Parts: sequence; structure tokens; C-alpha cells
Amino acid sequence: MNAEAPLHELLTVIVPVFNTKAYLSQCLDSLLAQSLPNIEIVCVDNGSTDATIDYLSGYVSRGEIKLLYQPIKGAPAARNMGWEAAQGDWIQFLDADDIIMPNKVKHQIELLEQSTSSSFVAAAAIKTDMETGESIIWPVMPDVWHGLLQNSLGNTIANLFSRKVLEQVGGWDTSLKSSQEYDLMFRIMKHSDNVLIDTKEANS
Repeated sequence: MNAEAPLHELLTVIVPVFNTKAYLSQCLDSLLAQSLPNIEIVCVDNGSTDATIDYLSGYVSRGEIKLLYQPIKGAPAARNMGWEAAQGDWIQFLDADDIIMPNKVKHQIELLEQSTSSSFVAAAAIKTDMETGESIIWPVMPDVWHGLLQNSLGNTIANLFSRKVLEQVGGWDTSLKSSQEYDLMFRIMKHSDNVLIDTKEANS
């Protein structure tokens, strides 16, 4: 990360972790391989009891990530702690068992240069069945309200969120057990439905 870069060029990635050592190598390697040079990676441990913290300490000592801690409160609370501590103007949320393509965030930041007032970027994602290995595209609809109602407006890892707008809506609702990202997008769109649709087939 280039500490001298203007703040608007810095993007923060938030990764909640809970007993996820088995997945972290692929996840963090996909982040460290991003073509956007100015990325801050913040992992938020959610009370891990396995070797997750020991494994992450190597990344911390090399200055590749920041590591925050909280008691077990769930992924939405971990995401909130992460973006509240973030330095970037744009926030990429990523689950510890997921990866993103090398040009994902650079591509979306370049799109945002043409649409600086967007509240978030909505994009397609690839879903892979771990048992069969079969992959399908989770699409995104161009009509944002229709997409929201049809569960086709991206998902947690495919989308990119404005930190300013997250502050305005209060971030993730920690009381919800499911559909947290669609609740978040609904509240954001009530505030501003200027959503930028990423028409690329899939980045994550």
C-alpha cells in the first residue's frame, strides 16, 4: 500500500474470519494479487479457536494486512468493525472462503471514475458447488429495483460499497440471520438508488 496515495485512491477490503485457516491462503492470495496498487486489507477475527490467528500473524508481521479482534458477534458485526476502522473511500467485503479475480477492484474503481456519485457497484459473481465443482453465474439485473426484489443485484463479495454511504445508513444490521446484504442494499437505495451496474460477466 502506498501511504502517500490520495485517500480517494485507497480501497479497503474487509474480511471477517472465524476458524477459517483452511481457506485463508486462497482468499488472501487473491487480494495480494490485485492489480490495484493501493489496497488496505483488514481482517476482523470473530473469536476464532483454531489456528487462524497464528496463521494471520505472518501476514501482519509482513505488513500485508491489519488484524482486528472482537468477541463472537457474527459476520455483519465484524464487517461493521472493519469498515468503521477503514481508511479507504470504497469498501470491498470478502468472506474468508471466497476469492476475487485479479482485476476485480481495479476494474470497478475505473468504472467509478465515470460515476463518482454512485452509492455502490453491483456486479455478477461465480458460484461454485464444492461437491460437484459445477460453476454458475449469479447475474445482476440492469433495473436496480427489479434486481433487488429478484435477488439479482450482486452479493456481498461481488459488489463495492461507498464508505460514506455505509456511514449514512449505519452499516450492516447485526440482528439479521440471513439476507444481510440485500437489507443493506435496500437501505442504501432508499437513501440513493444511484447504483452503478458492472456489466462484466463476473469478477468474483
